[in-house]
Amino acid sequence: MGKVVNGQKSYVTFINVGIIFICSFFFIYTRLVGNLDEAWNYAFARGSVFRAVPYNDYKTVLPPFFYEMMGLPLHINMSLITYRITEVIINGFIMTLVYYSLNKKLSSGLALATTLLIQVFMDYNVTYNSMLLLFALVLYLIHSSDKEKASFTHYFIIGIFAAMPVMFRQTTGGLMLIFELVFIFIDRNLPILKKILAFLCGVSIPCFTLLIYLLVRGNFSGYWDNCFFSLFRVTSQNSSFEISTELIVTLIIVLASLAVNIYMLVKTSDKNYLYRVFLIISMVSIGVPIFDPGHIFPAVVIGVISLIYIYSGKIPKVKNYIVNLAVGLLLLILIVPGTILALGAEYMTYSEFSYLPLAFSFEGHEGLNAKNREYEDAGYKVVIVSEAKADFDVLEGKFEPPYHFSGMTEPVSYVKGLPDDCIVVISDTYKEDNWQNPPEIYDYVMDNYTEIDRFGNFGYYTKVK
Repeated sequence: MGKVVNGQKSYVTFINVGIIFICSFFFIYTRLVGNLDEAWNYAFARGSVFRAVPYNDYKTVLPPFFYEMMGLPLHINMSLITYRITEVIINGFIMTLVYYSLNKKLSSGLALATTLLIQVFMDYNVTYNSMLLLFALVLYLIHSSDKEKASFTHYFIIGIFAAMPVMFRQTTGGLMLIFELVFIFIDRNLPILKKILAFLCGVSIPCFTLLIYLLVRGNFSGYWDNCFFSLFRVTSQNSSFEISTELIVTLIIVLASLAVNIYMLVKTSDKNYLYRVFLIISMVSIGVPIFDPGHIFPAVVIGVISLIYIYSGKIPKVKNYIVNLAVGLLLLILIVPGTILALGAEYMTYSEFSYLPLAFSFEGHEGLNAKNREYEDAGYKVVIVSEAKADFDVLEGKFEPPYHFSGMTEPVSYVKGLPDDCIVVISDTYKEDNWQNPPEIYDYVMDNYTEIDRFGNFGYYTKVK
């Protein structure tokens, strides 16, 4: 009988994971093309195909592995649909980890319903922050395992997954690594020296991988200059904080989960609660410097899971038909609205955006590119300064960053360094188009260039001689 039950549970798990991946597909595929964050991430991932070297060929304050990882499938087929398939796989894996974590304390149906509810509020874009959540979930599951089975291998694996986040975001990743090391000293399952040796052996694998990558690519000094020495200066220029209802609700959930875990730690002295506090704080740090609901939502995910672990015994049994109704409703929310929008959207069949629903017609982009080609055919160098430059380049099959200036300590130096005979194309509303657009760039162009042509609200400027 036990084998039948286990077999049935495996079958249910297989079906539920399939549902999760199907939802991930609709959640991501039906997203309308036109989101700036996706455009930037896709453009930098394309750099791998163009053999661009991070920090040398383009500036970023982040470690290079997210863009390099997302760029690998593009070597097979360089298109946004290929990029989104990669996003579906990663998002599906993250949500499967969420489901697996919840299924340890909840029934399969209730775990699936909760997982789908979390998916509803997830960011549509898979980013380096998504990878941090993935590693946090893996570490959460490892630490939630039977501590009596802890061994050299156990701490070796922890070392690997504790160091991996540093390769995707050095600030949050570094904090996770420090917290993990502190917890090793506090949590005594093996002799301390044996634990540290196992942990450091694990940590060394991602660290040596990063070192070899930087030496082979020839961007060792650029990595340190951009990711550490100029980090705080760049961060202060690109910080954002705005109170909203969504942010308040998000903070209430995070603070509640922290308070409950701290209370349980004081009450029981169980160090697992301390680890969960460490992990939630690490996820909150993702919100620096852009503190908004999307950036700190990973902390909500870890916080909600930790609360369910604490209160699972007090959750009343929910009837199957109610659970099934909730799952069905969430499936409709995840699949139907996006599908309706996608069916009513325009499509392209001749660019890297092919076979994906568009948020708007790209005719204006194509018209501007056509005008730029006329000047380039006449021997001019044309540079577009716009937060949408990634889309312009993708439509032309080019890779000519910068696509945004958040990785530069002095953004205006880029325009100052352009050749005197260069034509700069910039929007009249450049300052208002995106809050991350450095206003000093527009001011410099207006003060030192003269307008020679126009396309829509884009002016064509040459340097005053």
